[in-house]
Amino acid sequence: MIEIPGDPEGPEQTRAIAEGIREAVLLLARATASDRGGLRYPSDAHQVLGALSAAADLLPTILEQTHDFVTQTAAPRFDRDPEGGDVYGSRTLAEAVQEAAGHARGLGRALRMATGGMRSMNSINDDIYNELDALDIDDEAPPA
Repeated sequence: MIEIPGDPEGPEQTRAIAEGIREAVLLLARATASDRGGLRYPSDAHQVLGALSAAADLLPTILEQTHDFVTQTAAPRFDRDPEGGDVYGSRTLAEAVQEAAGHARGLGRALRMATGGMRSMNSINDDIYNELDALDIDDEAPPA
């Protein structure tokens, strides 16, 4: 598990965290490719799906907090529409964040369902794989 420091100390660290997430997702995409060997057992896939589910569950909060910062805290720094008084682009931002947050909630639900399906599969298969590991048998090699 990655050690997570205390609260971010400023915007530079917040941006670095977001960039780190992007890089981690890229690495995960490479690791889960069938030719990379990053997944060996169903339990590996179960853990990956569980972690992705937990991350997806936090996305709506992150999106909404970012939206709130832009529309409330940072709004005085932006130009306003002289007719409506709204910050230019704020309606588009609000609609896009609302839509993205809804998709993130749906993604979280779907990943939780997938994790539940994997849980059923794991209970059957893990014992077999653990026994093979204990015997140091390569379960993919054909018998000699």
